[in-house]
Amino acid sequence: KVLREISKTKPVIIIKPGKSDNAKKAIGSHTGSLAQDNILVETLIKENNGIIVESLNELFDVMVALKGKASKEKNLVIVTNAGGPGVISTDALAKTEFNLYELTDKEKELLRSKLPKEASVNNPVDILGDGKSDRYLSVINELTKMKNVSNILVLLTPQIMTDSEN
Repeated sequence: KVLREISKTKPVIIIKPGKSDNAKKAIGSHTGSLAQDNILVETLIKENNGIIVESLNELFDVMVALKGKASKEKNLVIVTNAGGPGVISTDALAKTEFNLYELTDKEKELLRSKLPKEASVNNPVDILGDGKSDRYLSVINELTKMKNVSNILVLLTPQIMTDSEN
């Protein structure tokens, strides 16, 4: 439902690893849960206008390709539940035409009101590993209202407490 709504105004790119049997085993042993059925997940994403990629390189290639079709705005905010992927994406972003948007103090304060005190409201915005879908939605909804934020990169690393489906 959220994907369908957001994709009406902005492209939504989703990185979806875990297709191979070995990757499914790795996901299951790391998160303590079973990997989701890829056919079902991919079908839901495609039917709701999402764009699926399989690697960070492909993610940034698609972002660069969409840049030519999308708005001329280059400001991007990264939302993540894990610091490492946020840092890796920040490095990859430096090789593109996108700018890592510097949130204003007022914007940071607004995000801070939606997050636990331990979360980082700098860009990347780290909602912490225990962040569930409601925390993602709260932050994404605020970011979409900010006039200087034209692009949002959402990273989700599956963890035991992560409700990935939502």
